Amino acid sequence: MTKNLVLVTLLIYNLVQREMRPTDEKSHYSFSLRDVSKVFQGVLLATPQLYVTKKSMIYLWAHEVQRVFQDKLITLQVNYSYYRTRSSCRSKLKIW
Repeated sequence: MTKNLVLVTLLIYNLVQREMRPTDEKSHYSFSLRDVSKVFQGVLLATPQLYVTKKSMIYLWAHEVQRVFQDKLITLQVNYSYYRTRSSCRSKLKIW
């Protein structure tokens, strides 16, 4: 499962990096590998009692991905595009 979480996180990062580039209006759309590390740092900072089951671990991961990547997105259209991508990545790798 951990390998799949890493792959999905990298897929999301690559998509966000490629499709959501900074512009004058959206200068905060700056994504780096530091964002990927923030996802896993958030997961690793949780106490083991919070992710006893696979499902709870995935919920924690999804929360961290949303906190790091989706919180920077400002328009509904971009948020929806990001959500579809995240759902598609999860279903491809069968982690949800």
